[in-house]
Amino acid sequence: MKQVTDRDVAIIILNWNAYKDTVECLKSLEHLTYPYYHVFLVDNASQDGSFDKLQQDYKDGKFNLSITFIQTGENLGFAGGNNVAIKEAYNQGYQYFWLLNNDTVVDPNALTPLVEALEGDKQVGIIGSKIYYYGTNKIWFTGGEVEYLDWKDKAYRN
Repeated sequence: MKQVTDRDVAIIILNWNAYKDTVECLKSLEHLTYPYYHVFLVDNASQDGSFDKLQQDYKDGKFNLSITFIQTGENLGFAGGNNVAIKEAYNQGYQYFWLLNNDTVVDPNALTPLVEALEGDKQVGIIGSKIYYYGTNKIWFTGGEVEYLDWKDKAYRN
């Protein structure tokens, strides 16, 4: 197992019955300009053989990146599957986690500014990527806001 540094990013991808999408996502990660990352590919008990095919592709050298394969054994949903990988990556020493949907295709320069933003301000706890509709320049998402609640006044009102 490699020594994890403070700049390493755990890229977490959840697969569930989606071989083609997951392959396209993994292939796009091969072109990242940011060099310090490792992929954690989680499968939520796919029934279509996609997880086995992805593992075989990796063994056959079809991906030029380092991947840890995790099988949950049951469909834990999006949050549950991602949490399994986050826990594993955290236990290995990762401090940065980039969660990607398996139907994501990343720009080669996407990860660098995210890490720079985190390292530039240690008070920042979460950041996100700009998202485009697939194959277009049309923006789907560019960010949001966090609302800090006054828990005594707002959190559990009925």
